[in-house]
Amino acid sequence: MEDEFEILDVKADIIEAYGLKCGDELFVCLLNNSNSDVKSKVMIKIAERRSYNVQGFMPAKRTYRKIWNTAAAKEGLLVPAIKLASKESLILILSPKK
Repeated sequence: MEDEFEILDVKADIIEAYGLKCGDELFVCLLNNSNSDVKSKVMIKIAERRSYNVQGFMPAKRTYRKIWNTAAAKEGLLVPAIKLASKESLILILSPKK
């Protein structure tokens, strides 16, 4: 059986946010399209209550960065403090903990 794609409802305070679920993996694309550095929380609205390993991929730099802070919330999964520089993007990759 092939994995199916599902669009996720993702909310962020200041930055643009788009989400996709493929199988058990979640992918969230974030963009700070402003002219200043920002810090924003990100809420990923998912029904499953499970723990995830989270890492971030920075496409412009082609580097990964560890995202430490995630918390289960009533609405889904909360990533409370994402910092992005002006015009910077980040792809969150969430894999279920085994």
